[in-house]
Amino acid sequence: MKNYATSTLTNAVASLRSSDRARLCIYLAGTDRKLVGLTAFNFGEDPTAARQIVDYCESQDALLTLYRGLQQGYPAALHDLKAGSIETPLPPGVNDFSEVDAFYQEMEKQSSTTLPEMDQRTTRIASVNPNVDSSGPGAVLTQSQPRQQSGVARLLGCLISLLIVAGVGYYAYTMFGPLRLNQPVNRSDSLTAVSMVSAQDGWLVGSTYRQDEPTIALLLHWNGSDWLRVAKRINGDLNAVQMVSADEGWAVGSEQGGDSTRGLILHYKGGRWSKQNLAASGILYGLAMVSPDEGWAVGWGTILHYQQGVWQADTVVGNSLLSILHAVQMDSRKHGWAVGNGGTILEYDGKGWHELEAITNNELDALAFSGSMEGWAVGKSGTVLHYKDGHWRKADLPYTEKNLTAVCLLSASEGFALGSDGIMLSYSGGQWTKGVVAIGQKTKGMLTSPTADVTSATLIAASDGWATARYGNLLRFEGGVWRPFYRN
Repeated sequence: MKNYATSTLTNAVASLRSSDRARLCIYLAGTDRKLVGLTAFNFGEDPTAARQIVDYCESQDALLTLYRGLQQGYPAALHDLKAGSIETPLPPGVNDFSEVDAFYQEMEKQSSTTLPEMDQRTTRIASVNPNVDSSGPGAVLTQSQPRQQSGVARLLGCLISLLIVAGVGYYAYTMFGPLRLNQPVNRSDSLTAVSMVSAQDGWLVGSTYRQDEPTIALLLHWNGSDWLRVAKRINGDLNAVQMVSADEGWAVGSEQGGDSTRGLILHYKGGRWSKQNLAASGILYGLAMVSPDEGWAVGWGTILHYQQGVWQADTVVGNSLLSILHAVQMDSRKHGWAVGNGGTILEYDGKGWHELEAITNNELDALAFSGSMEGWAVGKSGTVLHYKDGHWRKADLPYTEKNLTAVCLLSASEGFALGSDGIMLSYSGGQWTKGVVAIGQKTKGMLTSPTADVTSATLIAASDGWATARYGNLLRFEGGVWRPFYRN
């Protein structure tokens, strides 16, 4: 059984990404000093590194520590083993993974009795230490009465140990971000939008993908210290969310209906999310609520208007064929904007939606306005449009071919545009400057490069904001810098 239990741990560790294996090593090294050598392993992408970790934990106590580390930090890997997502053939006499669980639980009960005594460890170390004379009575004296260190030597040793631990911790933080055990999201989750009521309250939406299973709508609530996953199973994708208060909000997206995909709208009220009855509509990508009683949703050939408690289809004046619309923003009940494929820009004047002449052929994916007089639209291939003095114009900014998928403003003179592969444009004092932010990591040796695409961003205050991204990645804006909050 022990050999099989060990092989299951190998498969569980191998299922982790290299950065997660490195985090696990650092956790183990901090838990048991005998395992400090593990930090030298698994900063690459070699799957055989998993075998190295398990082999290094050759003692029963160390193997138990590894199992505890997986339980605390990466329970999903053990869950996938139990569910059969990670294939591990069962040996004769073993029926399922629960028997492996029982094996480790029994090992844990016995751990206090199976640990070697201090004098046994000293003897074993002395017997392999070339500096210890193992012949004659002096050997016994060396093993039972180790040489005493001076106070200065002990202090120096402590300082060196602290420096090593601090160095490893700093490297881990800068390379992988803060180590957050039991993250509520992973790489099978796509985070698409976030809406904050305040710094202490907000909602995040997205989708969870499982092989050969329907997509599940993802809802997470911010309680001021962490994001908590809402245990509500709704089949579908969520693409946008907007809270009108702490007690009420909306989310839109799509769901599978027979052989077709249609729009999905969820309403939050009374402490729960409920699915809304909706007439036939296309996939919904954008949402803008003017008040609890009025709002707009846009999407695949669709504009929906919410008033008097009902969502109803609307149209563009003089145009019966709608484009795919990705974003909408209202600055009042009687005025707003929507953008989409092919550089489409629509303006709402209180009477209806009107299409403006396109100034780009590139897809536009996000909008942000500071008041009604000035705003920005961003999109594919680094497209940035600026609205000012009643006109839309192409913005003069650092050249980039990266797709820009999110834009957020703190004021008319300060904001950010983010997008694919970690691209970030910072706006200040009338100028855009180009930068990069680390999101998800593809690790190659000691070098890293951002890989996840930002999907939305919002600023709450000058030093607080959030940005969602693909593959379960989430950024937080603090102290003037975007940093990973969850990294997968």
